[in-house]
Amino acid sequence: MPSYDLLIKGGTIIDGQRTPRFTGDVAIADGRIAQIGGGLSESQAARVIDARDLIVAPGFVDLHTHFDSQIFWDPYCTMSGWHGITSVVIGNCGFGFAPVAPEHRERAMLTLERNEAVRATTMAAGMPWDWVTFPEFLGSIERTPKGVNVLAYMGIAPLMTWVMGQDAKGRAATPDEQQRMCAILSEAMDAGACGFSAQILGENSVQRDYDGTPMITDVMAPEDLLAFAGVLREKGRGVVQMIGAAPELFEQVAEVSGRPVIWNALVLQSDQHGNTYGSYKDRLNWLEESNAEGKRIFGHAVTCDMDEQFSLDDWNLFDAIPSWRAVTLGTVTERMRKMNDPELRQAIREDFDRYAELRKVDPVAATKAGSGGLFLAIPDMWIAEGRTEQGRALEGYTVGQVPGHEGLPIHAPTAKRAKSDCRVLVEKKNGGGGG
Repeated sequence: MPSYDLLIKGGTIIDGQRTPRFTGDVAIADGRIAQIGGGLSESQAARVIDARDLIVAPGFVDLHTHFDSQIFWDPYCTMSGWHGITSVVIGNCGFGFAPVAPEHRERAMLTLERNEAVRATTMAAGMPWDWVTFPEFLGSIERTPKGVNVLAYMGIAPLMTWVMGQDAKGRAATPDEQQRMCAILSEAMDAGACGFSAQILGENSVQRDYDGTPMITDVMAPEDLLAFAGVLREKGRGVVQMIGAAPELFEQVAEVSGRPVIWNALVLQSDQHGNTYGSYKDRLNWLEESNAEGKRIFGHAVTCDMDEQFSLDDWNLFDAIPSWRAVTLGTVTERMRKMNDPELRQAIREDFDRYAELRKVDPVAATKAGSGGLFLAIPDMWIAEGRTEQGRALEGYTVGQVPGHEGLPIHAPTAKRAKSDCRVLVEKKNGGGGG
């Protein structure tokens, strides 16, 4: 009888422990690695894979995803699953779908559509919604066929909404509400949550609720956040993922929880929202100092350039800019009507000029100010794909070149009024910041 279920033979092994790569064999039995070495006999295995000229490595873990809905209809969580990722973490940035009452499901999907660009109609068609509580949500994921491993944070936004209500934005929880929320978080941890997550980007948040207001966590009270950290202290396990908060608040969460905290994001220039979170050198020094003091804060780094492709049908990454937010809320028809409104268009031009002047004085501040970096890049963005006859005629032009053409599809700050439906896909090529 074979000793191994599978033998991966003769591959180049990278074991993830920073040791030099080497050629060898990997034997698997009962779903676990039983042996790593050289010269393992093929006769010992029920199945053999010839891995010569191939890399054999542990699957990658994607720490930051928003596959909370996609996992139900896409078992491999593409595109992550296409690139050697075998484990994904969901529930990041405080977003999520549990606990959610049945009557609030549509609103929850509209929120994720606005801040993570997953269409609500797709989510409604693909999610079973056979849960209300967080433990029930984990049970539904457990029952769902999967091609990847899944770990879930409890998002603080649905938790706060469940207990405090949507109208609670900007106020602290009452003692009773705080106690109830901590009890629910404790229950979630017992059911298998890996910790909790929160987005704290303030009133000028670039990832907003579906109605254009900040997310409930954006304006949450620090004392509520620290109460959640206390739950992890009591459990003695778990991780915290946060984005946007001041470094001092990260330190407090690390101190109160006694657990690792993930800082989003360590970036060279800006992230996909056009935001920066301070000089990367300053942030690296801060991380080193914090860890030396026993505060385990880890920077989640952006390590590559990222291009943006988008259409104004569902674009949301200018949401920190009020003038853009005013025209990008609503249906496509409503958006086109508002984009043709002279007063609204003038407000966008004035904001563009304001950011442009700020960039002359302080380029870093212009990037920090909401989506300033992306906003100022508009004239150099390319029209990659036209979705109507008029739009296709403009493929290959930059937005800055378009105003000389009839039937303008993109309402740039220098643009004239659109005369027809010329929807297009726009592409921004990153020059070195990544996101």
